[in-house]
This record gives sequence, C-alpha cells and structure tokens, in this order.
Amino acid sequence: MMKRRMYINGAVALLGLLMAMPAWGAGLYYEGHRVETDVPPMIVENRTLIPLKTLEAMGDVVVDWQEARQTAVVLTGTAEEVTALAVPIGSSRAYQMTGTVADFEAIGVSTDNIDWDRVQIITLDVPAQIVENRTMVPLRLISEALGYKVTWDAITQTVLVEPV
Repeated sequence: MMKRRMYINGAVALLGLLMAMPAWGAGLYYEGHRVETDVPPMIVENRTLIPLKTLEAMGDVVVDWQEARQTAVVLTGTAEEVTALAVPIGSSRAYQMTGTVADFEAIGVSTDNIDWDRVQIITLDVPAQIVENRTMVPLRLISEALGYKVTWDAITQTVLVEPV
C-alpha cells in the first residue's frame, strides 16, 4: 500500500511539473532580446512556426497581407537591394525575388512584368497556415531566406535569430 501511494504521489508531482512547463520552450530571441508573440510559436512536424508579423520585430522587415490571394508578402532590405518573399497559405512553396525598389515598382500589380528567371522557389517542409487569425510560417526557412541566421539551443529550448 505504501509503495502504491509513492507511485501515485510521484506521478502527480511529474504531471504538475509537466503542466507548469511552457508548451513551446523558453522563447524566441533576436539579437539577444526576447521577442514576444501574440500567438505562441508552435511545433509542426519538427518545425517551429511563428506568427509572420513577428518578423517585423527583427530588423527592417515589413509584412503585408494580400487577402484576395491568401498570401503574405515580406519585404526587407535597402532601396538598392530589396528581398521580397511571397508565402501563400497552404502551399509548400514560397517565392523569393531580389532587386531594387525600381524593379519592384516596375512590376506593380501585373505579373506580366515579373522576370521569372529572378524568382527563386523555396520549398517549405510545412506550409504556412492560419491559426487564431495569424499567418504562421516556418521560422528557419523564412528567416534564412530573408538573410538571417537561425540557431536552436536544445538545452534552453530557445530559438536565436541574428542578422548575417
């Protein structure tokens, strides 16, 4: 009877510990500063998905949503070198193009003006998805496509993002 009670008490203590632990780990950091998200990051098929808007906290990144296309567009860079990344919801592909601001202004809203030889297709292990009205994207692939270095610290369960 005493042994059984010890097992039960141990199981209850373990359950309490597990419930007290964060569901996703210690956090997300950019240049050593914690980045807060309004929707917690999540793990899907061993990939960390974050709310796309979170990228705006990481340097000169602008995120736009194209409702009609169900596509998030991310822009970063300078007037001389802009990187644009289109991330359609539910697709296993993202589309990246680099050019000048003038190149992008020439494209406008017409795909007839896109130089498709300059578009790089990025295969996503996990497609972008909408969770709690937020566009969730694979952190490593999107961040690295935008020129950031992403490191996973298994000991602290922390993702570190740094400019390259």
